[in-house]
Amino acid sequence: MVSLNHRGVIRYEFAAIILVVIIIIVYIVYRFIGSNQDVNQYNVLITNARSFGKTAYNYNMEDQKFKIYLKEMFDTDQLKIKNPFNQSEKCDEFASKVEFIGADSIVTLKCGNFLIDRFTLSNEKVDVYYVTDWTVKSKSGDNVESMVGYKDKDGKDYYNAEEFVYKYNILNKTNYDINILKSKGLAVENVVYRIKTKIFTEGDKSCKYKAADLNKIG
Repeated sequence: MVSLNHRGVIRYEFAAIILVVIIIIVYIVYRFIGSNQDVNQYNVLITNARSFGKTAYNYNMEDQKFKIYLKEMFDTDQLKIKNPFNQSEKCDEFASKVEFIGADSIVTLKCGNFLIDRFTLSNEKVDVYYVTDWTVKSKSGDNVESMVGYKDKDGKDYYNAEEFVYKYNILNKTNYDINILKSKGLAVENVVYRIKTKIFTEGDKSCKYKAADLNKIG
């Protein structure tokens, strides 16, 4: 028969308590570091959006266009922006644009599934959204968006009509409108859906969602 004296029991319980405390500390540190990293990346995204708006405004001083896509900024070497959450990935050249309405510059920047959606450059705070990919599968809920979307026959990403026409003509050196593209079978048209969730507001010190967990949305 093996017996454990009182001192042995105390040592065992003390070691167990220490182990639990260490696990809790490691978890808290992990969450804190991860949250801070996400905040920094969101702030980089916001800084990039503001830089995009200012650069496009200055670039447009002579041409006086109503809209400039990020593709034009890339092609003219005015600006280079990458997704801060994936440095190997450029931001979307055709869904990202600056619209000029009166004296206002309205900026949209989409990098991967992260979206800054039509914020006025002079606004004090910017919201960051996480969006799922556009899909023909119907979705429901308060944070669901829908549109008539277009893509290439073999393409994956859907765009609205203006974005798709711009993309197709730029890449193929054509001058088609959406009706010609549809009649030629060059545009696939569908009603598409996505989930759009606000995940961060400029000035926040922490994140409601960790970037690593966002792919669970939708």
